[in-house]
Amino acid sequence: MKPIHFDPTILRVDPDRRQRILPVLEAALRAVDPGPAVARALQRAGHRLTIGEVVYDLDRFERVLLLGFGKAAVAMGVAAAELLGDGLKGGALVT
Repeated sequence: MKPIHFDPTILRVDPDRRQRILPVLEAALRAVDPGPAVARALQRAGHRLTIGEVVYDLDRFERVLLLGFGKAAVAMGVAAAELLGDGLKGGALVT
């Protein structure tokens, strides 16, 4: 199957189509924004950290370190660090 590529020129040619398509494109970009995606995937309640469906008792760990690699490492790492707060003891983010 031939891949489908978005043709941005359709937004210039038809203002009505542009007005209908832009909110969809903006919602798609928000959905894949790395920081909010991490915030949706991680939940913390006191000493309990939930990642997806796995729950960790942070009191059972001597230290919590954060490692991130790749072009979204900083955005994702900042979101995780904000959630972990003082429970985070160190780490590295490499882009």
